[in-house]
Amino acid sequence: MDKQILMVTGSHDRTCDYLIRCYPDVRFFRLDLDHISSYQISVGQHGFEIARDESAITTSTCHSIFYRKSILEDLDGILEPQYHAFTHTETFSMVEGIVESFEGVCLSKPSIMRRANNKIVQLQLAGRMGLNLPRALITNTASALTRLGESQIIVKPLATGIVEHNGRKEFVQTSLVDPSIDTSYLRYVPAYFQEYIEKDYEFRLTIVGSDCHAVRIDSPDKVDWRKPGNNPVYSLQSFPQLLELRAKGFMHALGMQFGCFDFMLKDGEPYFLEMNANGQWAWLDKVAHGAISRSIINFLTGKA
Repeated sequence: MDKQILMVTGSHDRTCDYLIRCYPDVRFFRLDLDHISSYQISVGQHGFEIARDESAITTSTCHSIFYRKSILEDLDGILEPQYHAFTHTETFSMVEGIVESFEGVCLSKPSIMRRANNKIVQLQLAGRMGLNLPRALITNTASALTRLGESQIIVKPLATGIVEHNGRKEFVQTSLVDPSIDTSYLRYVPAYFQEYIEKDYEFRLTIVGSDCHAVRIDSPDKVDWRKPGNNPVYSLQSFPQLLELRAKGFMHALGMQFGCFDFMLKDGEPYFLEMNANGQWAWLDKVAHGAISRSIINFLTGKA
C-alpha cells in the first residue's frame, strides 16, 4: 500500500507500539499528541498537512486514520497554568476536526466513540437489540435502588472512573455496594448500579468490521477481573451466531466499525455488561494468535 495510515495517539501508547512492531511493512505516520509542538500542522479547505522531521502526511496521501488517544502535551514550565485548558481545547479542536472531516476509512471518529461509550445509550440500545441484561439503574437517588430488588448490587462509574489529585490517579472500579456506606452524596454524583449475578465466567468480544474475536476470561475476582492483583486466565471462546448478529446490530445502530463487548455467562446464558468503543485489545491478541491485529490492519489498509 503506497498511502499511509495516520495514527493519532500519545507517545506512551503500547498498543500502537505493538501494531507498528508487528506490521513493519505498513506505512504508519504517528501523531503523538503529547508532543504536538514537534509537528508542523496546517489545515485548509482542501485538507490537512502534518510534518515532523523528514516525514509528512497529507489528506491526499492518507488512506485511513487510526484514532487511539487524545493525551495532550504537558505545558508545565512552558505556559502559565491559566492558559493550559485553553491551549489543550484549541489543540483538540484542530485534531478532532482533522479526523471528523476525513472522508476515508477511520477507526474510529471521536464523535462516534463519544456517543457509543455513553452508558445510557448502551443500556437502552442493548435492550432494543435483544441482548440479555442484568437489571440496571443509573441514578442519583439512593431510594430508587429498591427497584433492583433484594439481590446484591454492584456499582460502577458512568464515564472515566479516574480521580486525579496532586498528580496522582485514583481508579474507581466496579464494586459490590456496601449497604452500611452513607449514600447521601449520591445526589451530587450519579452512578451506574446493576444487579449482581454470580457469573461462571466473562468473555470479551472484539468486533472489527465484519470480524469477531472472542476471548474467555476466568477470574478469581468475581466482581471485576480488572482489579490489581487479580490473575485471570484467558482462552479462546466460541459464541452463538445470534449473539454476534445482535452485537453487530448494536454497532451498526451507532455507526461503529470497532467495539469491545464485555459479556458474562451464567448457566449458559450470556449477559451484556458494557461496550468500549476504543477498548484495549493488544493484551488479548496473543491469545487470538494475532487475529485481532490482522483484522485491524486489514480494515485500515482496505483488505477487509
